Amino acid sequence: MNQWHLLVDYNRICHEWTMNDDPTEVHRRLAQQCPFVLSMPSVQCSPKIINDKLDEKFESSHREATFSNITWKENLPTIKNLVRAGFFYAGIDNAVACFYCNGSLSPHK
Repeated sequence: MNQWHLLVDYNRICHEWTMNDDPTEVHRRLAQQCPFVLSMPSVQCSPKIINDKLDEKFESSHREATFSNITWKENLPTIKNLVRAGFFYAGIDNAVACFYCNGSLSPHK
């Protein structure tokens, strides 16, 4: 099991990831005010872009492309599920970030 941290608004919340974890549900639970989370089908709210420098990550294909040059560990949630949950590869280790709220998940070593 890998332990990851979610960093949103300077708060640190720990979560132990397994392959079976759903990144969408984790994102919903730990970043409830993220506009991307609020725009998901089960939550009724219009999304607002709060970080325009991350606009290019709006398209899921752009987020998925950020994972193209890394080796993703098998015991982590799938890249497809992370992308569906609004995350892109942050460029360090196996860290990912939300393109709306910029909350990041990073492996705890």
